[in-house]
Amino acid sequence: MRLRRWAALIAVLALVAAACGSERESGDGQAGGGTTDEPSGDATVDTIGTLPNPCGPADDGDAEGALASFSQDGGETQGITDDSITVGTFSDPGFEQIPGLNQEMFDAAEAFAGWCNDQGGIDGRELVVNLRDAAVLDYPARVEEACAQDFAVVGGGNALDETGAQALTDCGLISIPGFAVTGAAALADNVVQVVPTNPYVKPTAWWLAAAEVLEEEGLDSEEIMANTGLMFSDNITSVLQTSEQTEAMLGQLDGWEVTHHGVYDGIAGEDNWSPFAAAIEADGVRILNLAGAPGSHLEQLQAALAQLGYTPDVILQEANFYDLEYSQAIDGVNPDARQWVRGSVWPVELADENPATQHYVDNLAAFGPSGAEPALLGIHTWSAFLFFATLASECSQEGDLTRTCVFDKAKDTTEWDGGGLHPPTNPASNEPSECGLLLEAVDGRFEIIWPPDPAPDQGADGYHCTELARIDGDWGEGVVAGGG
Repeated sequence: MRLRRWAALIAVLALVAAACGSERESGDGQAGGGTTDEPSGDATVDTIGTLPNPCGPADDGDAEGALASFSQDGGETQGITDDSITVGTFSDPGFEQIPGLNQEMFDAAEAFAGWCNDQGGIDGRELVVNLRDAAVLDYPARVEEACAQDFAVVGGGNALDETGAQALTDCGLISIPGFAVTGAAALADNVVQVVPTNPYVKPTAWWLAAAEVLEEEGLDSEEIMANTGLMFSDNITSVLQTSEQTEAMLGQLDGWEVTHHGVYDGIAGEDNWSPFAAAIEADGVRILNLAGAPGSHLEQLQAALAQLGYTPDVILQEANFYDLEYSQAIDGVNPDARQWVRGSVWPVELADENPATQHYVDNLAAFGPSGAEPALLGIHTWSAFLFFATLASECSQEGDLTRTCVFDKAKDTTEWDGGGLHPPTNPASNEPSECGLLLEAVDGRFEIIWPPDPAPDQGADGYHCTELARIDGDWGEGVVAGGG
């Protein structure tokens, strides 16, 4: 039994790594000044995209340069001094089986601290970030350290976040993560997400955008939508649940019908994908979705489909398939299929069209560690730190830099887009955005194909927005303080 559980764990970690993470050497455990060979040294900027710059020197009226006062109130101000704010960021790059797992989150945290401190800090206080490498299996230990030292945890995530969710809540830490995996963590009562995930509330915009494009291009949209195939692994719980949630969501959309369920081995993989391709052809699948990772599974399935000579009209994937390696790997494999992916952030390829994304890209290069590359989860981390810095600066200027003040402001925030990094979300509700983009993999890169005129500086008006689907299921509940 222990060997089986370990094998399942490794498969889940591989999924998370391929879906979300890059593989590079991990950092040194702490980020403060954001060391870099070529710091920008630019004068303080006024805005990041549409967002006022949350970082800068102290500004409290007549007492120019003085730091806002705060009251020492036990855990309320843990990690706060007269000249610094210490927060923690979780990630898993030290996991031996997958070195560099989600390193991009540490890279973004380090770069943000460097950039923010170059601007003057948070209302004059230096931002110090403890990079807490859980190496997947050590998450409870890293949570214990954060509970003893940090003011808040910001911009991170852990592959097994349910193992520390209760302790993190019980010790009073506020959490603004870059991602959450389980319902226990995503819906915990100490958590506010800037790019929320919620197992019971799902975005529909990407599926409805696909229908719009099919109709716009004069394709047989009704026939294609009525022959939808879902592929998933039933021996990896997270993958199975993702597919269950997708099917429950599609059940609320007119015209969509799931006619094929393909079950693959997510742990050991498949030696031969030809039978899966043959089953897809036999069921006449016209649009295919695989719950999993943009690694070998879908690539091998697409190769088997190409060898068979059958290709669905559309291969439509979740946001985790916004991955350059995936787009390059499948380039030309199924030339007759449209390769579409849900866009949950403004694409890095189009950073020059969006000041907020360009700000992330530029400052990651200026203040991040050598070799840092822009990535989906790095954008999530950057947005989380912008959110925290905005709230902490407001509380500091009000003379109330406490956990309660920051968390209350977070829970009162009903719209957030990181200055244009991603579509507007509602952190207060912990529900995903109603808006998004439909991306297409073309010549090894991604481009926006819907809406026709996207504009990140116009908020929801610049994206494709539809109603959220509220679905029923048994996918876990958020932890509450004292509930363990």
